[in-house]
Amino acid sequence: MILSCRFCWDVPWSKLGPIGSRWRLEAFAPLTPPSWDEFLAEERRYWGADSANKARFHSYFGMEDPEAVFLEQTRKRYANLVQHRRRWKGLCEVGEIVQVIEIAPNVVVLSKNWKGQVSDHSDLEIWLKEERTRFLLKRVRFCCESYSFGTIVVPRGSLPNLIGEAAGSSRVSHLVGKDETVSISGKHKTVSIGNAVFTIGG
Repeated sequence: MILSCRFCWDVPWSKLGPIGSRWRLEAFAPLTPPSWDEFLAEERRYWGADSANKARFHSYFGMEDPEAVFLEQTRKRYANLVQHRRRWKGLCEVGEIVQVIEIAPNVVVLSKNWKGQVSDHSDLEIWLKEERTRFLLKRVRFCCESYSFGTIVVPRGSLPNLIGEAAGSSRVSHLVGKDETVSISGKHKTVSIGNAVFTIGG
């Protein structure tokens, strides 16, 4: 029996048709955040807040009033998580408009405030790919990978530096979406990425 395999390669966004320079998010399926009680319980477990010696807890939140510091920081992290999950991949909420900037034939950046380069923790790179069957080279679909970026800083004299990491800063990418189907409707002037739908032109 011959099995049909599938494989992908990069393709230019122009293969989809005109994509414009602005998209408006019309709909997506947001992730439901955990309840505050669930989040707090997981944070307490992670930081060892209820362990016998609390060494890890005290090393991060101090000795004077670690419980108060912990709760203050945990509330902030929870608020950020809730806000993040209201946004599509942390970028935008329904009704908001993003800029669409082509930085390579197969790569566009989605940004709410483009500054001439991809900004950390806000802009997204979307890499378009085409999936085909191995035999007959029949196109199956267009799909994409999505990336956000951040910068890791290792100060000179810090513990990571002392145990071998080079001091300085380095850019890192975060895969925030993989193998999501991409389609475009010229009639309705929409772009779909996974479960998100954008109107072209805003």
